Amino acid sequence: MVGEKEEEEDDDERKSTTTSTSTTTLPTTSTSTTTLPTTSTSTTSAVAYANGTYSFWPMENNAVDIISGLDGKGVNSPTYVTPDITGSGYALKLIRNSNQYITIPIFKSFVNTSFTVEMWIYPTTLINGGYYFGLFTQYDGATKDHSLQMMIRGLQLTLDFYGGGVNGATSLATKP
Repeated sequence: MVGEKEEEEDDDERKSTTTSTSTTTLPTTSTSTTTLPTTSTSTTSAVAYANGTYSFWPMENNAVDIISGLDGKGVNSPTYVTPDITGSGYALKLIRNSNQYITIPIFKSFVNTSFTVEMWIYPTTLINGGYYFGLFTQYDGATKDHSLQMMIRGLQLTLDFYGGGVNGATSLATKP
């Protein structure tokens, strides 16, 4: 099994371990500031984010990240519409049959990291059974089992890292 040993050695050469300690200062709505120390260890290749580890895509007629500059790009011409609610702004409209989505240029590792994914969704079609509607997905092709998926599976929200996740307890329904 010489080929297996060489492949194993190549994998060892590509792995690197980075340990870092950082302090993040988060402004609150009052005049005080909260400081949270964070320690993380990662075996994936690190990417330095010039503007911190936070991102925010308000989808205001584009896929611009207004915090860290990781601007998204629409694939297959997704559209931005004004929602049918009082207020201003836009909403991203994706048509599943047209395979529309937004792609972000850099993989952010969520390994050993607390994170929040937040979005308002308005599904117009829900199908019970083995159907999946992706909401947020990221995949690191260079690292095994680094696939984060937030989706509607059947009639439930799910969040998992490559098959090891949680299902929501509340069933979803479309507006009558």
